[in-house]
Amino acid sequence: MSFNLNKNEEPAKSGTESKFDLSKNNSWQEEPKKKSPSLILVILLLLLIGSAGYYFLSSKEDTDSMLKIAPEKGTEVVGKSAIPADTLNEKTSVENISEVENTVKPSELENKIPASFEKGSSEIVVVDEVVIKQISDYLEANPTSSITLNGYASSEGELSVNNKISQDRANTLKKHLVEKGIDANKINAIGRGIENPIATNDTEEGRKKNRRVEINL
Repeated sequence: MSFNLNKNEEPAKSGTESKFDLSKNNSWQEEPKKKSPSLILVILLLLLIGSAGYYFLSSKEDTDSMLKIAPEKGTEVVGKSAIPADTLNEKTSVENISEVENTVKPSELENKIPASFEKGSSEIVVVDEVVIKQISDYLEANPTSSITLNGYASSEGELSVNNKISQDRANTLKKHLVEKGIDANKINAIGRGIENPIATNDTEEGRKKNRRVEINL
């Protein structure tokens, strides 16, 4: 009894070999993560809070710079100037504070020449209305003060005539000031003749300058 141990191997059929596709399926790939909109909102909120804080601090600094403490007792700060408290009365308001600050100082009026005159006459040729206004403001701000009008003449002519003309010139300017509303009792008018010339009497131009009235406080 015999056995056939030979296996009948059939040739492998072509095209039947199993193949494995190891390539990744595109559908398996993860989609890129999208930025969360909540993060953007948080950033915007922080920027908004920072801007509001900066605005608040800037406004507070501006307010503090405007509120200044008076430099000493008995004074009040108005703008950048310290004004004595007794200067500010019930009539003082925002509108006239500038007038208090700009009160005319005596040095601004001393020896000012508000008027010049015709030759040999007490008739006013030129009057400086700015100086007249300063005189009025000064006397109004200083009720107990007074001014002196010194009248002068050039040296030509007789001395007695020049003395009279100088007095008449002082009186003429006093009358002009009274017409402007200034109290006559606060004005002294004195004729000084040919004293204290401010220019030479050798020329007409110089003599013209000497025909004048000066202010003294």
